Amino acid sequence: MISQQFMTTHPRAGENTNFNEKIVEEIKKHTIRAGGNWKKRVEQINAGTHYLSLRYWSGKPYCSKQVEFREYYQLGYQDLKISADRVVSIDLIEPEYQASLFQKLANNDGLKYTDFYAWFGMHKKSFKGFEGGIIFFDPHFKYNL
Repeated sequence: MISQQFMTTHPRAGENTNFNEKIVEEIKKHTIRAGGNWKKRVEQINAGTHYLSLRYWSGKPYCSKQVEFREYYQLGYQDLKISADRVVSIDLIEPEYQASLFQKLANNDGLKYTDFYAWFGMHKKSFKGFEGGIIFFDPHFKYNL
């Protein structure tokens, strides 16, 4: 599911994200998801046994129909970790220029830097880190660090 609006914990809560349009226009090049199961899912998709169906809620989340707007049969993937002290590593590599990497991640995720930072709760003192994956809609796109 693709978020149509910024979540209630975000400073821009309720405003439109325009993620589905940004995906169609190839401005949003990836989605970032928590957890370790996405790597296996991407492998299944790339093996041809599954596909990714991108959807959004037609109205209120969980109370309205889902609208499918894209299908993907090939994807790219990289592991992503953001430590509690906000150090990013992709595929276990910590690049030297963290600020520029954050900016690239934000842009390619269809967000401004400040919105990206808040999306993952990094603006809060209680931020404990993030572990998950970057799922690329173009299987040939990836971060070369």
